[in-house]
Amino acid sequence: MLRLAYDLLCVSKIKRPVEDCEAEVYYLGIHAIIYDHVDGRNAIAKDGTTIRLFSNIGSQTTLPAMSEGHVLVDEVGSFTLTTYKGDQPWVLATDDITDLSTIQIDLTMTREDSDIGDKPFTTTVRPRNTKTQ
Repeated sequence: MLRLAYDLLCVSKIKRPVEDCEAEVYYLGIHAIIYDHVDGRNAIAKDGTTIRLFSNIGSQTTLPAMSEGHVLVDEVGSFTLTTYKGDQPWVLATDDITDLSTIQIDLTMTREDSDIGDKPFTTTVRPRNTKTQ
């Protein structure tokens, strides 16, 4: 869970522009993101009940085979990335990346081992490296 939070923080650069935490969003889908980072192109994607990290995937423009990713979080019920330009939806292949202002991340952890039930998490990031001037 910490690595997921770190990578999403790198995409948002909310706290401060740390040199090893700069990222440029390359692709966004409802359950996946591909981004360029100082250590290469990476991706985060939902695979069944896990969220996987793909490190240094070269110049790939699509996700590698899911078996190639490292499990970041398991027991995931849902993982959704919702994108906005201002208060309107940002649409991949229709809207320019420079218009992307916000990514809302919704994650629900399933807790079958206890009576706690499912635990939802929501956060919002504001990407800064979207090729804007």
